[in-house]
Amino acid sequence: MGTDEAFWDKIAEGYAKSSAKNKGPNYAARIERAAAVFGGAGEVLEVGCASGEITMDLAAHCTRIHGIDLGAKLIEFARASAAERGIGNATFEKIDAMDPALPVPEGGYDAVTMYSVIHLVPDPPALVRRLHGLLKPGGHLISETPCLGDWSWVWRPVIGAVRLIGKAPSIVHRIKAAELEAMLADTGFEILEGTVHNLKSGQHCITARKR
Repeated sequence: MGTDEAFWDKIAEGYAKSSAKNKGPNYAARIERAAAVFGGAGEVLEVGCASGEITMDLAAHCTRIHGIDLGAKLIEFARASAAERGIGNATFEKIDAMDPALPVPEGGYDAVTMYSVIHLVPDPPALVRRLHGLLKPGGHLISETPCLGDWSWVWRPVIGAVRLIGKAPSIVHRIKAAELEAMLADTGFEILEGTVHNLKSGQHCITARKR
């Protein structure tokens, strides 16, 4: 994981600036979908929060939200931005979701969000099991994933090329949407929705509930 931590630190400043600027109607719809699940309350964990833009925009729709990421510089940007914006119910920490030291509210989290994360971790099924364990019964998992296994084969050499020149992290899984949904179902999640809302991004959006 060390190589990828260095990668995220290298791109942190540019990523933070881009994330703060690029918020169009599809981004607003993403926040609305999550807000509908939160219902204005609850303890939320965001896995792979990066510079915290989504975390901070979700903060208005829940009681508290804790953003975690492996990029130390990204977490620095997130904390500074939250302080500047006066968002007091969003906290940020450099920690792996698999780390036993990750703080968990009594009874578990009400919801976990992760955007463009699961295809970049070493062991996706292990992460799904971990997130299932972090949620309280009936808690929700909201994810968006580029399911590269469903994309045209022409993207394969492109993805390989950008990894070779250091423009992408070292781990990029080509997960299929059906595989991801099966992974969640086998772990004990009920899939409430699985669809692509934004055809341009190609992100497969899943809302699932812990049985």
